[in-house]
Amino acid sequence: MSPVVVLAVTAGIGALIERFRVTAHGPNPWSVDAVVNVLAHAHLFEAARAIVEGTITSGYRSERINQAVGGSPTSDHLAGRAVDVVTRYSPHEAAAKIYAAAVRGDLGAVREVLEEPGCVHVGWYPLGTTGAPSLGQWRMT
Repeated sequence: MSPVVVLAVTAGIGALIERFRVTAHGPNPWSVDAVVNVLAHAHLFEAARAIVEGTITSGYRSERINQAVGGSPTSDHLAGRAVDVVTRYSPHEAAAKIYAAAVRGDLGAVREVLEEPGCVHVGWYPLGTTGAPSLGQWRMT
């Protein structure tokens, strides 16, 4: 790999980590596994965002941040394999569009598409695994 490519990749990684390093809930320290997962899935995160012309509002979360936002203790956010997307579409419309793309195989190994209040959550299977995507609605437990 040329030095220019290495610098470009390094800059991209740095920008991605910096984007989610500090949240409204405080510092969000990254694990090595989270970095690997986010890098492997970044193009899929972007593809899901682009389908609904949205904005990614949440990506990787440390355990502390996940607890602070009321996230599930088994959330794909903890592993760097999920994003929440807000868009001009209703969460129902956006979830349907992203789910259709997932079923077509356009978004890699999507595990779930969840319609949540104000956003759509998209989670992916771990690297090297596959399965059928599920479509659901967030329910308060």
